[in-house]
Amino acid sequence: MKKKWIIALILILSYQNTKGEEIVKLFKQAEKNLLLGKKFSFNQEYYDQLNKALKKNRFLNLNSQISYSRIDTKLTHPYSFSSIAISDDIDLFNKTQYDIRINEIQKEKSNVLVKKDKQLLFKNILDLYTSFLMYNELLKLQKEKINWIRKNLRFTQKAISRGIFPSIESSKWESQLIKEEEKLVNYKGNINAIEKNLKTLCGIKEVKLEKVKLPNKLENLQSLKAKVLQNNPDLQLLELDRNILKTTYLKEKNYWLPTLSIFSEYQINKDPTGNGNQYSIGASLNFKVFNNGKKYKLLSIKTKEKTLNILKHQEKIRLIQEINSLYSSISSGLESLSLLKKRCRALKDILDKYEKAYEMKLCDFTILDNYYKEYASAKESYIKTKYRIYFKYQLLKHLSKGDIYR
Repeated sequence: MKKKWIIALILILSYQNTKGEEIVKLFKQAEKNLLLGKKFSFNQEYYDQLNKALKKNRFLNLNSQISYSRIDTKLTHPYSFSSIAISDDIDLFNKTQYDIRINEIQKEKSNVLVKKDKQLLFKNILDLYTSFLMYNELLKLQKEKINWIRKNLRFTQKAISRGIFPSIESSKWESQLIKEEEKLVNYKGNINAIEKNLKTLCGIKEVKLEKVKLPNKLENLQSLKAKVLQNNPDLQLLELDRNILKTTYLKEKNYWLPTLSIFSEYQINKDPTGNGNQYSIGASLNFKVFNNGKKYKLLSIKTKEKTLNILKHQEKIRLIQEINSLYSSISSGLESLSLLKKRCRALKDILDKYEKAYEMKLCDFTILDNYYKEYASAKESYIKTKYRIYFKYQLLKHLSKGDIYR
C-alpha cells in the first residue's frame, strides 16, 4: 500500500512539472520531426569511423611499386631491369595521436553545432507559439470590440429614426465597424498562418492553447548568467576551436619525428655481367630535418589562438549584455503587468457602473463610449505586455536550464 502511495506521488509531481510546458512538447516534436537526433548520431558515427581509419593506418600503410628500365651502354649490350617493391610506412613515434585528437575535437564540435541548431529551433518555436497565444487572446478582445460597436450602431440607428441623432452618426459607426472587422480578419489570417507553420515544423495535427503562467520573481541574476554562459554553444565552439589550434601547434612542433619504413624488393635483372635476379629487404627512418617556414607557421597558430581568445571575450560580453537586457525587461515587465492588470480591473468597474448609469439615463452616451475605448486599449496593452514577457521569460528560463540542448 505504501509503494502505491509513493508511485502516485511521483506521478502527481511529474504531471505538475510538465503541466503548462506545451512549448517544450512542441520543441521536442519539432526536434524529432527535423531528425536532429539522427544528425547527432551520424556525426558520432562519421568521426568514429575517421578515428578507426587513423588508428589502422598507423602500423599498416602498404605501398607498392612496379618498375621497368631499359639500359643501353657502350660497354655492354642493351639489357632490361625490372623490379617489384612493397613497403610499409609505420608511425613509430605516434604522430597520429595529434590527428586523432583533432578529430575527437571536431567530433565534439559537430555535436555542439547540433546544440546550436536546437537553440535556433527553440527560439523559432517559442516565437511562433507566443504569437499564436497572443493573437488568439487579441481575437477574443477584437470580437468584444465589434460587438460593442454593433450595439452602438443599433442604438444610433434607433436614435436617428426618432430624430434624436443626425444620419451622419450612423456612417461614423459603420466606418468604425468596417475598420475593426478588417483587424479581425488580419488576426484570423495571422493565427491561421502561425498554426500551419507550427504544425509543419513540429509534424503534428493540433496545436494546444495553454494558460500562461508567469513567475512572481526571477532567479538571482548572477546565477542565471553563470548557467547561460556554461550552456551556450557559441562559447563552447570558440573554446573547441582553440583546442584544435593547441593540438595543431603540438603536431607542427613535432614535425621532425621520423617515420619507419619497412620494404621488400625483388629485382629481375638481365645484366650481362651475370648478377641475375636479386631479392632485398630493409628498413629506413625518414626524417624531416629542416623546414625554414615552420617557425612562422607555429607563430601564426599562436597569433590565431590570441585572436580566438579575444573573440571568446567579446562573445561573453555580448551574452552578458543580452542576459542583463532580458532580465531587466522581464523584471520591469512583471511590475508593469501588475499595474496594467489593476488598471484593467478599475476601468472595467468604472465601465460597468457607467453602463448602469446610462441605462438609467443618468450619463451621456459619448462618455460611456470613451470609457469603453480606454478599457479596451488598456486590455490590449495588457495582453501584448503579457506575451512579450512570456517570450523573454521562457527564453531565459530554458537557456539557463539547458534542457533544450539535451
